[in-house]
Amino acid sequence: MRWTPRIALSLALLVGLIARAWGAFDDGIYWPDEIYQSLEVAHAQVYGYGLIPWEFVDGARNWSLPAVVTALLEVSKLVGLDTPLGYVRLVKLVFAFLGVLTTLGVFRLARAFSAPPWAAAASAAMYALAAPVIYFAPRAMSENAGAAPLVWGLALLFEDPAPKPRKILWAGSLVGLAVLFRLQLAAVALGLVGVLFIGRRWSVLKPLVLALCAWALLYGGLDALTWHQLPSAKYGGWFHSVLVYVQFNVVEGRGAHWGTSAWTYYFRFLFTSMPTVTVGLALGLAATLWRRSWVLPLLTVLFLAVHLATPHKEFRFLVPILPLLFASVGVGMTGLADGLVARLSVLGVAAGVWSTLQLTSLTMGELGAYLEQRPQAPAWGDFANVNRLLVTAGQRPDLCGIRIDVADLAWTGGATYLHKRAPLYRRNVPPQLGYFNYLLAAKGLSGLELISEDQGVALYRLPIATCATDASYPWKLF
Repeated sequence: MRWTPRIALSLALLVGLIARAWGAFDDGIYWPDEIYQSLEVAHAQVYGYGLIPWEFVDGARNWSLPAVVTALLEVSKLVGLDTPLGYVRLVKLVFAFLGVLTTLGVFRLARAFSAPPWAAAASAAMYALAAPVIYFAPRAMSENAGAAPLVWGLALLFEDPAPKPRKILWAGSLVGLAVLFRLQLAAVALGLVGVLFIGRRWSVLKPLVLALCAWALLYGGLDALTWHQLPSAKYGGWFHSVLVYVQFNVVEGRGAHWGTSAWTYYFRFLFTSMPTVTVGLALGLAATLWRRSWVLPLLTVLFLAVHLATPHKEFRFLVPILPLLFASVGVGMTGLADGLVARLSVLGVAAGVWSTLQLTSLTMGELGAYLEQRPQAPAWGDFANVNRLLVTAGQRPDLCGIRIDVADLAWTGGATYLHKRAPLYRRNVPPQLGYFNYLLAAKGLSGLELISEDQGVALYRLPIATCATDASYPWKLF
């Protein structure tokens, strides 16, 4: 690399890291999965209590992501970060750093497909600086966990014309790890096998299939180890989470309970969340296809097709495949004159910078969420005031239960933020039951002791000396 693109890449990585680290201090929630598919389940493992979602009651997810977060929570205990804001920050900072590794993977992947240094650096810079990518990066979601190993696995596989078997096994293992974190990435893994089969690259295909099969066995074995004792298990044992997930979402179509969207959803909100960057992505993808470099576009389309066919759509579902889209921008500049590549790359970096400048003004509507309820709500800090007050409540020595009237439990930080073995109730639980002595409600209630307030939400103490024991509290999120 020449020094200029190297400096541009380094600056983009640095700015991207700072922006993602800043996002790690946001206690808001985009979607409940970032708490209840990882942090809350891990909290239950480490501290013995937490609100367990249906996926980990019926076994519709494997334990790979919660296991990683559990390990991080154990580390936080060892280093003295044994508080909600301590271990949550640690987990989010680790995911933020993972996002920077993914950025570097975008550069390597673009270079693997012969993108010039400037073009590859511009691709990575656009990814590092794109507002929605920064927004999602610190969140403990399977989409983020799967993105990094996927992009690095593809980069390792394609950067050498004739990679050695050991390198192929490493590449296949990274892709297999990505699928372990995010099942939908199996479409990319199968597409990769098809690409090599069509190209008759047998020397690469055989060890790759071997590695993928090994990780498939690991996937099934993990389910057999963790889900074999479910009392209500319909399948049980090997690949239990896969079968339950497919039954729920594909056969029964129950994922539509959380809303349905038209097939244009992803294209629409890619543009609304980062307009200038999306134009660059579209041009880069078209240029990549024009020069008949079809591997990355094909893998992207296969992944996208799975989600287009699914009625329930969320922007975050695109996160694992975005690195491939951004790498395509650099690949599309291959073969152009050096001066033109440099000018186009500068435009790409400028588009990324402009997107970063719009970061704090992102709305939920621009990210495709709450379109009918509150599309203009700021994306940053959504329900953060509720979570901060949960932390305050957990520090009260007399807390024996809390009811939350200002949000459904799924849109709060749960026991992860409360960090006290006390029941959390929804608003429809009558206060006369006596099972809780604290209340999170709108500011301005009279007749109750005000403990703290935060942006229109207040924590109140009820005039109850001791809570009644709720022996039937399920510690489940339904």
